[in-house]
Amino acid sequence: TPTKTVVDSFSASAIRRTVYSLYSTHFMPSLNDIREALKEADLFHGSKWALREVLRSLKFRYVSNNQGRKFLMERSDVCKRYNFLRKMKELRCTGRPIIYLDETWVNVNHTKDKVWMCEGPDGDYGVPLQVPLEKGHRLIVLHAGSSSGLIPGALLCFQSKSTKDYHEEMDGKIFKNWFSQQLLPNIPRNSIIIMDNASYHSVELNKAPTSTTLKADMQAWLVENNLEYDLRTTKPVLYEIIKTKKDGLRKYVIDTMVKDYHRIIATLMP
Repeated sequence: TPTKTVVDSFSASAIRRTVYSLYSTHFMPSLNDIREALKEADLFHGSKWALREVLRSLKFRYVSNNQGRKFLMERSDVCKRYNFLRKMKELRCTGRPIIYLDETWVNVNHTKDKVWMCEGPDGDYGVPLQVPLEKGHRLIVLHAGSSSGLIPGALLCFQSKSTKDYHEEMDGKIFKNWFSQQLLPNIPRNSIIIMDNASYHSVELNKAPTSTTLKADMQAWLVENNLEYDLRTTKPVLYEIIKTKKDGLRKYVIDTMVKDYHRIIATLMP
């Protein structure tokens, strides 16, 4: 029955820990193995089918290891979400102000297709809802807020020239100007700023070369970052050096702007 596939948060955590404990012994359990372990721990007594549904609801799936055998693994995005939530729990305990920012869009003629109306004495519901014939211009909105409400002076709203994804008209320059002129001056010192991984949030300084970059530019990047290389080294080898070093040298425009006054935490999704 459906109730056998619904578990509370306590049982969900216990089931997840049980699965991980089986892997910790270098043992790749089957569905039967997991079911027996849960049964022995008095955590689950349903069928294999019910257990499969429970595991899926906990975001587990089967993937293949390098030997072709399938084993149970939690989705990477779920793990990232778990780590982010754990980090947020720690940060909330610091007492520092937490500022959230995001962008969205809205049409000028945006309206609801249903409203609450009171029946009149004649049995009708008054004047019918007038829906605009067209959506009108699209506005792009960027704002920030905290548990105390929206940040005064942080609203950015401008008319879009496109009807496609609003991310096309938000770029690193617009976001940088808003961040420096409307956000930073209006938030408390030592704030924690939460934002997603949109590309214009993560503009890099001195971005590392790619595999298609000219060899001379690769050499210039290595020299600028004080990395040694042989002048006779071929371009593919230079790129291998860059790949091994670039993560440790990566810097973002926004990070340099906050300096020692604030801290930036990026969420999972763009």
